[in-house]
Amino acid sequence: MALSNYTELQSSISSWLQRDDLTAQIPDFINICESYLNDDLRLRSMITEATVTPSQIDSYVDLPDGFIEAIAFVDESNNTIQQIHHDMLQGLDSANSNYYSVTSRINFPGTTSSVLSYTMTYYKGLDLAANTTNDVLTNHPNLYLYGSLLQAEMFLKNDKRIGTWHDLYDKAMRKANSRSADSLIKLRTDHPSTRGTYNILSDS
Repeated sequence: MALSNYTELQSSISSWLQRDDLTAQIPDFINICESYLNDDLRLRSMITEATVTPSQIDSYVDLPDGFIEAIAFVDESNNTIQQIHHDMLQGLDSANSNYYSVTSRINFPGTTSSVLSYTMTYYKGLDLAANTTNDVLTNHPNLYLYGSLLQAEMFLKNDKRIGTWHDLYDKAMRKANSRSADSLIKLRTDHPSTRGTYNILSDS
């Protein structure tokens, strides 16, 4: 059975479980599986960029769509802005413009006299229900399938099968992350602010 989109994944889960009475629950299994994927999976295909522009009134700006983890943050001159703990940020004033923190939003030390834009490179969370398909389902369908089946067996209290799906899911997760890490470590570009190299895996 094909696993190229959200609908096919639901059908496949039903088939593997040999149950046709879980139509209402299967989206929940996928959603819970995906929450674990967003916690633990860090693939190159999940990396994206967004421009954020705080106003002169507010010292914060909303997180970009689907944000789960920052990779890099630069200003209009391509200078790196360093992420620090929010408690540390609160002790700074607007003159310390090379720092920011992340809570439920992106926070800056204080308001400025001019409007500045920043570019954030970050990991964007998976949302299969909204997008119907994604790179993870295309290239790692076993992650969605095993992870969803694990949630299903827990729901059904089928303890004998929980260990099977957990082990397969964990193996698929480690393999996917390892392959992506091997690829990402090679993605280095010249960084104008340092005249050196910038590693996309590092925050600095």
